[in-house]
Amino acid sequence: SMRHGSVRPSARLLGLVFLPAAAVLVAATLVAVIGGVDVGSIVRDPASVLDGHPLVGALSQLGVIIWWVTASVCLFSFLVALKSGAPRATLVFLLTSGLLTAWLAVDDQFLIHDDLASRYLGLRERHVMAVLLVLAAGWFLANLRVIRRTEWGLLAVSLGLLAASIATDLAVQTFADDLSTIGSGLDWSLLLEDGLKFMGIVGWSAYLVRFSYFTLTDQPVRPGTDGYVGTT
Repeated sequence: SMRHGSVRPSARLLGLVFLPAAAVLVAATLVAVIGGVDVGSIVRDPASVLDGHPLVGALSQLGVIIWWVTASVCLFSFLVALKSGAPRATLVFLLTSGLLTAWLAVDDQFLIHDDLASRYLGLRERHVMAVLLVLAAGWFLANLRVIRRTEWGLLAVSLGLLAASIATDLAVQTFADDLSTIGSGLDWSLLLEDGLKFMGIVGWSAYLVRFSYFTLTDQPVRPGTDGYVGTT
């Protein structure tokens, strides 16, 4: 039978659960004090702070949620697979996929390449994007042997959608007559860019979640697919 913790939580368990949360609150306080940002702007919902419609940023927020769900699934699967003695290549794939996805979530949620990197570090957007591309390329090369045995067609389509989104963004930035009008009204270029990005995120998530599922359940490849057998 499955063993559970005692009814009365230990001090160690309480520390593991609540100290990280407390550290986040301390960090938020430091940002408010040192960065001169109103604490309400940090702790409240963006739509409330900006007095905007509740659906402001809905698609972007949903994309960020999917990033985080995917990262969590990969890292949780890594811990379970590590405990069960999965092959090293599988462990490396799950760990690096989870960490890369977590970084993409942080970057997307906090506008690092769009704003924070230039605001606080003096880095241009293209430099941060170059770092992201290098990390993605490193992930791909480090896991190529495993990727070849996964549903790589789904991965290829997802990466193609994300690349098309980036290309659309660059095209708009290059050829737009007035950058201040981007996003106003029914901006088809922005809808295309973020729509492609969202579909790419969904595909990336499906690819990694399915890999995690196949790995943890030790399921064989289904006929007619490129599904990966986690124990081989």
